[in-house]
Amino acid sequence: MGGLSSVNGKFGNFAIDFSLDENNVEKSSINAVIEANSINTGIAGRDNHLRNADFLEVEKYPEITFKSSNITKKGKSYIVTGAFTMHGVTKEISFPFSISGKRVNSTNQTVIYGFTGKTSIKRGDYGVSYQRKDVPDYISNEITVEMRLLSKPVKL
Repeated sequence: MGGLSSVNGKFGNFAIDFSLDENNVEKSSINAVIEANSINTGIAGRDNHLRNADFLEVEKYPEITFKSSNITKKGKSYIVTGAFTMHGVTKEISFPFSISGKRVNSTNQTVIYGFTGKTSIKRGDYGVSYQRKDVPDYISNEITVEMRLLSKPVKL
């Protein structure tokens, strides 16, 4: 992967519209809008650097988006494919995910799903190519993207 060490971060502000039809997964869809400015690694100086023109350039590109075009079932898991846009560049990516849990509330006949998934992207593919000149490979080109979500209650 490269890079000197791993840094964890998350986006605090986002909206995800996830429609899952377990009986006919091809009818499912995922659309996500992430506020790039909401990046949080726990270190304010690093977060501010990630927001500037060296990385996310949040004033020019305020949103990171994903719009699914296809969801398929593969064993007990799923693969979603769609248009991922970051830093003004759109590329098709595939993202494996699974249902990590399902809770049914029998009183009001609703279900809540838990989802997990993981993939990686290359930031250079999206025009985010900053590197420190004094330390080669200080920052990896590969970014691991993880998803851990709970659905809104869905009526049965």
